[in-house]
Amino acid sequence: MSILLALPVAALLATTAGTAPAYAANGRFVFENSASRTGEMTNPPSGRCITFPYQVIRVTNATNQKAHLFQDDKCNTKEIAVVAADPGTGRGTAWGKPDGTPPALAVRFDCDLVACS
Repeated sequence: MSILLALPVAALLATTAGTAPAYAANGRFVFENSASRTGEMTNPPSGRCITFPYQVIRVTNATNQKAHLFQDDKCNTKEIAVVAADPGTGRGTAWGKPDGTPPALAVRFDCDLVACS
């Protein structure tokens, strides 16, 4: 193999190695802070840690995957809660911390595909 061909092939392998395809938790995920500021994700990626833009004390999970809520923004601490996937009602499953402690700073959605693990 010539060096001219080997370099582009090596560069392609280096850029694609270790990058898994993105899979989505299909549906909507709504989150809210203590001042009733809301945000929403539609078809959020599953299998990776997603940081909220602010501290979250209420969520509604209307996706087809469980949502794991974390107290830190890297999903390294013990889960605060696991919010069930939508049972098929279209309304979703709600979770809330009325006193606001501890708030969630990140979420990770389950992935039922082997490629996401």
